[in-house]
Amino acid sequence: MPGLLVMTPPRKAARGREHDRLIAYLLLMGNASFSTAEYMQFASEAASAFYQTPGTLTSAMRKAAETVNHALLERNMSTSSHGQYAISWLAMGVLREAQFTLLMSGPIHGYMISQNETKHIYEPSLSGKGVGASQTVTHYFTQTSLQTGDRIILCGNIPIGWETALNDHSSASLEITRRRLLTASNDDLNAVIMQVTNGAGGINLLQQAMQK
Repeated sequence: MPGLLVMTPPRKAARGREHDRLIAYLLLMGNASFSTAEYMQFASEAASAFYQTPGTLTSAMRKAAETVNHALLERNMSTSSHGQYAISWLAMGVLREAQFTLLMSGPIHGYMISQNETKHIYEPSLSGKGVGASQTVTHYFTQTSLQTGDRIILCGNIPIGWETALNDHSSASLEITRRRLLTASNDDLNAVIMQVTNGAGGINLLQQAMQK
């Protein structure tokens, strides 16, 4: 079960965070079990750290990732005597007007899909093992400009059969695309799919995550 949190700037956001819209997606790996509430607690702490950190966008995103890393390290130390541990693959995206900045920690996959191309974002040599593995967070940044109709997909392991579906640039609706991805593979999966539309800059969460 993944943790997904989307947030618009709170009333008391730090300087520089007033127009940043945050998406945090966590996948916890390991043999420790977590409740939905615990997933959301990690995501909420990351969001709080992000919006309380002034300055550059990347520094605030790093701070959020470090917050999750610290919480997981503390938990791992408390459960290590029982042989339990957890590492989080983390994707954190920030939308500022039409600019989308993505931080990835762990071997997580991202897809940027426009009318003409599909860009696969996967840099495991740069994004490391994920947060909770060491005192230092290894992460990878990428940035793109979004246009109406563009889609972003975040997921852990890529299910067999998704390559063809993800390279389909037809004008299918978001729901049809979601169903196509769900039926393209019999693997267990979870993912997040987002689409850019015209509007006032808000983020509307239609479904917690794509799971099967």
